[in-house]
Amino acid sequence: MRGNSADIHRRLNALGEIIVDDNVLHTAPSRFHELLPRALLVDFASNIANDEMSLSAIASSAQTHPNSFRKTTLAKSENGTKLVLHRWLAPTATGVADLHSHRWNFVSLVLQGELTAQTFRADDDVDGPYVEYSYGSASDSDHYPMVKVGQSALSSVASTTYRAGSCYTQMYADVHQAAPGVDGALTLIVQSPPRQELCRVFMPSKAQLEGERPVAAPLQSLVRQDIGELIGLLGAL
Repeated sequence: MRGNSADIHRRLNALGEIIVDDNVLHTAPSRFHELLPRALLVDFASNIANDEMSLSAIASSAQTHPNSFRKTTLAKSENGTKLVLHRWLAPTATGVADLHSHRWNFVSLVLQGELTAQTFRADDDVDGPYVEYSYGSASDSDHYPMVKVGQSALSSVASTTYRAGSCYTQMYADVHQAAPGVDGALTLIVQSPPRQELCRVFMPSKAQLEGERPVAAPLQSLVRQDIGELIGLLGAL
């Protein structure tokens, strides 16, 4: 799949330099379309789908996340910028959804369905109904390391529903939660290079975890299906 892999990586590098900068993050949606045109993405995704070795390698690192989505990293550039496909399943289909920040900024293109994103304010001085964890990257492991920090209260400060065709951004430090509509959603995300090593995760006290959160691997057939859907939806936009 050498055809346009180098070009995709070069473009991801450039987009990552924009997304990682909080001061220009707001320009990322327009630059997303400029740097990653649909035809290029369709070609790149088609090369993956038609190459069994490439598909197998990508599927081997895919995850079924507890927040109700399958996560497939399609590309990672030299500066750590990632192109990631999310297939959002029915709400809470894979476990208890959490509220969280990230280690990186991102820009997300909604290709199918809808996604409601809520942003929250955390009050660390209140012994509230949420347990806060320090949360690390799973990398190639079979779990996310989690360290309990304490109790906290959270209050919603913003809520926006994004429908197919929308492109939006999220800053790494924002505590937020995303929930798909009843029919799920498909989103294509570009993650900036990491801004920090750890992020914050908040779980209801009754659902608190101890030490780690397991990572499940989806079937390769499901990853193939998701990539095929991506190709079809990009071609229809």
